Amino acid sequence: MKARRFAFLSRMTRPSMASRFLRDRRAASAVEFAMIAPVALLVLIGEYTLSDAMTTKRKLTITAHTIADLVARAPNVDSNFMTTVLNASAQIVAPYNLSNTSVIVAELTTDNSGNTTVTWSNALNATALTPGAAFTLPTGMAVNGASLIYTSASFNYTPASGYVFKPMVFNSTFYENPRIGSTVPYNTD
Repeated sequence: MKARRFAFLSRMTRPSMASRFLRDRRAASAVEFAMIAPVALLVLIGEYTLSDAMTTKRKLTITAHTIADLVARAPNVDSNFMTTVLNASAQIVAPYNLSNTSVIVAELTTDNSGNTTVTWSNALNATALTPGAAFTLPTGMAVNGASLIYTSASFNYTPASGYVFKPMVFNSTFYENPRIGSTVPYNTD
């Protein structure tokens, strides 16, 4: 009976539930993790997407350079050669899908008046340039009486984390001088 009479005193000396909760540090790590996890996950997804995008852009640049280099080294080209070279770009772009890649390759000739026109053109997943059409070269690239091999490649990049980052289009352009002669003739036979 005596213990019952003084029970109210023991309740008064016990810390209240709120003060116990504020002093309890057992779940602090879980709360901190819950606050940091979404930010850390977003940073991780961003790092992966940036790395993947940079790899895709690098592969596209290598594709444009390789095609321009192969065509510039040829003494002449025909439709079979161009089909082989353009389809070989799938090996460079791999593991990315070639259907997302478009490539235009052309020979550009600048006459003695400084006017540049398309001599011939071929394309993969794109529309080839029109032979005889005027073409504007970057400043300082046009040399009267000379030809250049032009390659333009583009890639429609869709990030794996499409709900966070939007699709992008990467472009890469290369100009090469013909290596064997002053031009690279296109044989239509």
